[in-house]
Amino acid sequence: MQDFLNILKNLFVFNPTAQISFISGYFLFAFTFLLLIYSLVSHNLQARKWTLIVFNFFFYYKLTGLLCLIILVPILVDFYCAKAISKTESEKRKQLFMYLSIFCSLGLLIYFKYTNFFLVLTNALTANSFSLLKIAIPVGISFYVFRSISYILDVYNEKIDPVKSFSNYLLYMTFFPLLISGPITRVELFEPQIEDKQLIQKEKVKEGLYLVFKGIIKKAIFADYLSLYVALIFNTPEGYTGLENLVGISCFTLQLYLDFSGYTDIAVGISKMLGFDIGINFNEPLKSRSITDFWRRWHISLSEWLRDYLYFPLNFYFRKLRISGAILAMFITFFICGIWHGTTLLFILFGLLHGMALSWEIFIRKYTIKNSFLKAVAPVFSWTFTFSFIMVTFISMRAESLSSAAGIVSGIFTKMDLSKAILFITVQGMFSAMLLGAILLIFVPTVLKDKVKAIFLKTPLIGKIALFVIIVQIVVELENQNIVPFIYAQY
Repeated sequence: MQDFLNILKNLFVFNPTAQISFISGYFLFAFTFLLLIYSLVSHNLQARKWTLIVFNFFFYYKLTGLLCLIILVPILVDFYCAKAISKTESEKRKQLFMYLSIFCSLGLLIYFKYTNFFLVLTNALTANSFSLLKIAIPVGISFYVFRSISYILDVYNEKIDPVKSFSNYLLYMTFFPLLISGPITRVELFEPQIEDKQLIQKEKVKEGLYLVFKGIIKKAIFADYLSLYVALIFNTPEGYTGLENLVGISCFTLQLYLDFSGYTDIAVGISKMLGFDIGINFNEPLKSRSITDFWRRWHISLSEWLRDYLYFPLNFYFRKLRISGAILAMFITFFICGIWHGTTLLFILFGLLHGMALSWEIFIRKYTIKNSFLKAVAPVFSWTFTFSFIMVTFISMRAESLSSAAGIVSGIFTKMDLSKAILFITVQGMFSAMLLGAILLIFVPTVLKDKVKAIFLKTPLIGKIALFVIIVQIVVELENQNIVPFIYAQY
């Protein structure tokens, strides 16, 4: 009897040391069960909505415990404030409800994520010595707060009408593929799909399976393997050569991309299997030839959010300053972007460096290359500079301190010895093969990727099922070897 109770406890009770993950065997079996129930009730709108809502809260509870209930606060405030904004003719009352909703959402984010940051800052600037608070941060709060703010601002600016059904808004805000790391899908894209009578479609399910498989391969096979070497370098960079440090920061760039885009592939894939299109969040960003192009391809939903709700309003406010105003708006936007990722000096530096690079590209936009030779070599130079800049600034996502980050960069220049490259490949044979595989996975031409996808979609159902069983087995095996959590879940 006790064994049975322990099994039930493991299945249904939150365990902070074993949180649910998209690449856990537990989730894959739970999601398969959801698909079964969901297909049985798909003909009934209310039944399928509440089936999803119940699973959303179950998933979020298994992810963050009773802190999952915090999301109900902005949901309730947003829903009724949006309705109040649409019903009143008074501009002052509209502003009041808009500010109330934003204050509620931002207040939660600031309390959970930034209280200790402000306490540290206060202690540093004054003679006080406030003790830091033990605050558990609800997983995904940064992402659902951004969705909350975009919704209320769009209603206030009359870009969209308020969502009429509370259950629709509840489903949108708690939709489990969006909870951990986005995308920051807008309500106008998601909400109309809820009442689509042809919600589950054969082609969407096949495409969704392809994306899930691709995401698991990116994350569980390549990103997690590269993370082992990355951990060695970042933990003790002074103990390695300049070449090893360079390989280390290169690997982290690849790891971060494969980890985050792998998560997004899985999120988009399982959404498609449930009949929802939540947009794309990555478009081969490591092939970018400028920082501006990079932010159009990397974490697209965040970039568009920053553009629409920060940069554009700030640029309009500073419009009299012309190009200086655009540059100032860009710096402020990416300073906030850095703070959003984290409260250390490294994250602030990350935001400022990207703000600086984007501002420089605004400044030089009016100049064009006329020399034919420079035109020919410009793409290679541009890609090399862009990738190098991204690689160096991404150190802030992994380094423990500013001095550690500086040590890694300085080590590349002061301890570099390319003559040992062959020895490195020989000694690190398995790692070198996995690194090469990751590079090919990322940089192979898009045409070839599309061909692989087409072959998968044409594969008979029995082949897809067999591949699914193999993938589940790989996930179970990797889970037993302490699989690495998704990196962006911490933001």
